[in-house]
Amino acid sequence: MNINKKTRKNILLVILIIPLLISIFFTVIGLSRPIQADKDNQITIMTYNIHFGMGMDDKLDLERLAQNILLEDPDIVGLQEVENGRFTSQGVDMALWFATRLGMYYRYYP
Repeated sequence: MNINKKTRKNILLVILIIPLLISIFFTVIGLSRPIQADKDNQITIMTYNIHFGMGMDDKLDLERLAQNILLEDPDIVGLQEVENGRFTSQGVDMALWFATRLGMYYRYYP
């Protein structure tokens, strides 16, 4: 079986184009039908760098930070730069304080 050069090029072209067309097809199909989550099945996740409780005015005010979190009404909050009772936080375990104030469970990992 002797395949000429032109036929080999055509076969190679078809082999390369078919996967490309299939991927374009599934991309277009996927983009045309956005998936909407049911409101009852949604969760809101928030991350918040609290800068060790200090505001832009250099005042330690955890209540003000808690109010910011409450405005967003998240289901899960990930806090960064949280103190756990050190001298720099005036002895306040911030993770425990926020959990109590917001009515949430908490886990602290340094």
